[in-house]
Amino acid sequence: MKKLSAQKLILITFVTVGVLGAGFILSDRLVVSLKNPGEVGVANNKVCSSKLLAEYNTTFSAESREQYTERLGNVASKVSELKDASNDPNCVYIQYTNYLEQKDIDKARERLDVLKKLAKQDAYITGELANPEGLESAEQTLSILEASKDKQPGSSGQENSLGEG
Repeated sequence: MKKLSAQKLILITFVTVGVLGAGFILSDRLVVSLKNPGEVGVANNKVCSSKLLAEYNTTFSAESREQYTERLGNVASKVSELKDASNDPNCVYIQYTNYLEQKDIDKARERLDVLKKLAKQDAYITGELANPEGLESAEQTLSILEASKDKQPGSSGQENSLGEG
């Protein structure tokens, strides 16, 4: 049996790795991206399908606020049924957006905290989502909403206009 030259061995290795990598990418099991600081990266754990993300994107074409809220709620409900949705930044972002729309600030905060945790693991929202809000902007939005919630009469820990707690 002939010995393989080093060049042939390297070529065979690259071809094998390339074929396996292409297989993973095409089967949606691996997403590869080169990302510069400040750019939106990609989700490492894809749970929400492209079809579901496209459905989320159609919510923005609603003809009324009520229709938007209903469409967004329907998509978020589908996301909640998915196993491991909390591991996909796209899924978590859809839930975050829905909780904001419902004015459920506590649940929106919880979803934003999950997004931050995923970002620390280099898992980011993909470019498939329309109009994603960055983490800093989302944090500012929630902080403003939380502050206005605390200032409302009758909210916990705050006095109302009658001086009652």
